[in-house]
Amino acid sequence: MAKANHVHHISMRKRRHAKKKDDLHPYPHPEKKMRMLDSLVLVVAIAAPVMFIPQIYEIFMSKNASGVNPYSFAASAVLAIPWTIYGVVHREKVIVVSSVLVIIVDIIISAGAMLYG
Repeated sequence: MAKANHVHHISMRKRRHAKKKDDLHPYPHPEKKMRMLDSLVLVVAIAAPVMFIPQIYEIFMSKNASGVNPYSFAASAVLAIPWTIYGVVHREKVIVVSSVLVIIVDIIISAGAMLYG
């Protein structure tokens, strides 16, 4: 989950800004490019799981999931649970949104693969 590094950076900047204001960038960042990057991360967090919608459509419309391993998607859903908890605890909207969407998509694909695989 490469996006976690970006989110961690945002989180650290928020926390540090609240504690010491002298040597750290404020949040939201005063530079437009950095604010755009912060917004882009949220878009990517939503777009990445949405990319699996064609896979879901194909499985359930054709009723064929040959070649789809349900255990891989189930494992991915389970591994996204700690990320979701981390995001909730640290109040990181990007992590929560992304992880919840990944869990939903992975469960749907895994279920479809078990039904039609």
